[in-house]
Parts: sequence; structure tokens; C-alpha cells
Amino acid sequence: MRDGVGWWPPVVKGGLLGYQPAVTAQPAVDPETQRIGVATRDGVLHSLSPVNGKTEWEFKTNSRFFAGVTIDQGVVYVPGGDGILYALRAATGEKLWEYKAGEELVTSPVVKAGRVLVASQGDTLYVGDTATGKWMWQYRPVQEVLLARLSRFARILYKLSPSDLGESTTEKLTSSPHCRP
Repeated sequence: MRDGVGWWPPVVKGGLLGYQPAVTAQPAVDPETQRIGVATRDGVLHSLSPVNGKTEWEFKTNSRFFAGVTIDQGVVYVPGGDGILYALRAATGEKLWEYKAGEELVTSPVVKAGRVLVASQGDTLYVGDTATGKWMWQYRPVQEVLLARLSRFARILYKLSPSDLGESTTEKLTSSPHCRP
């Protein structure tokens, strides 16, 4: 304790590149358990106790994180710098599924109407099914659009009805020469 404040233990040990911040992505709070999901520069997702900050479980990826996780309905969606979107059970860290995008994922996932959306370093927006991780569709704009900030897409998506993210959207968007179904 320092000045009457208890300090949580560090989640990343010092060492190589110790001058860089340990947490390079925004943390997320599980609304059900209040656990804190922290993605660190060493490619490890930590689920921290809200009481004492101790790690309750960890999940190792193959690369550092460029964006924070999203926790929704007991599932942690993890955008890996290794180009893989992982879905983990929030209570245990058990892997439910993974989707290999093949490009560094650089935005926190957006979850809406049974779909998970995440953007890559290569300016591609990927859309998958939240239950299975099955790829639904993707979009890569022609213009020089930086998708590193998905907030613009999130605002649009939150205005859509659930049916707008279903098969009809796939049909509409796949007619574009820049979209692969």
C-alpha cells in the first residue's frame, strides 16, 4: 500500500522494451462479472479480478495487440495482432472459435445483431457470426479510408435493424466489385 491505496500487481514483467507501455489497447469490463479484460504488448489477454487485480485466467496469442477486446453476453472477442479474431468464454478463457483474417486486426470488435465486426490494418472490414465465428462477408473500400477507427461504422450499424445485417445486406454489398462474399 502506498498513501492508503492498494496497488494492483503488474500484469507484464519488465525486460525487453521495458520503456514501452505494457497495456497498448483499451481495457474492457465484463458487465456480468465486473472482471477486467486487459490485452498487453506481449500478446497475452488477462482477465483480472475486480477486487484485487489478480489474473484469473490468461490467453496467449501470437502477436501484440493493436486494439482492445469487446465483452458481450459472456463472450470476449479478441482482435489479435496475429490476424486472428478469437472468441473466448468470459468466465474461463476457454476458446470457443477463431477466425483467421490474415491481416493485423486494429479495431476493437463491434457486436450487433448476432454479428461481430472488426477492421484490419489492410483497410478491410470483416463481418462474422458471433455464435460460430463463420465468416459472413468483408468489405474493402476503394478510397484511401483508414478503418483503424471503427466508430464511424459503429454509429451506422447501431442505427440499422437486425435484419439489415442478415443475408439481404450480404446480397447488397457483394454486388460491389470491392466486396468478396
